[in-house]
Amino acid sequence: QQLHDRLSASDQDARYQIETRIGAEGPLVQIMRRAHGAEKIVPLGADFFGGSEYQRFSNLRKRLSALFDGTGTVWRGERNAEVSSFDEAYAWLQKQARRGINVQRYKGLGEMNPSQLWDTTLDPTNRRLVRVAIEDLVAADQMFSTLMGEQVEPRRDFIERHALQVGNLDV
Repeated sequence: QQLHDRLSASDQDARYQIETRIGAEGPLVQIMRRAHGAEKIVPLGADFFGGSEYQRFSNLRKRLSALFDGTGTVWRGERNAEVSSFDEAYAWLQKQARRGINVQRYKGLGEMNPSQLWDTTLDPTNRRLVRVAIEDLVAADQMFSTLMGEQVEPRRDFIERHALQVGNLDV
């Protein structure tokens, strides 16, 4: 319940469901996040909880939490808040960092209204022009055909072959 509450408090645009169980491999926590009609499921199993990243995060949180001995004040610019734990300070700073920010995502320019199109793409003071040079036209055409073409199998093979090399995936 605490994990659900923290995730919900940190992400007002999404709905979360948390499922926990003990399986043959050990504990499993499955987090389902639904936002803007898209659903993402993140399974956290024994490999995660026994892994070095989880241990490093857990140890860092303990060290940072130990810095608080009751109450304190956290500042961001002219704003401040009284906090009694590292978690409170972190949550407040996250909330302040999102103040005044409106994030919208589009599949393409055709989904924007005219003022948004001007603000993001057409206004010469905001836009950036980037020169793209294609050094190997044949390789570029082959990659485009693989990833965007009508043939499913080459795309599936490419994804399966390179899936473990992905560093930043936006679903």
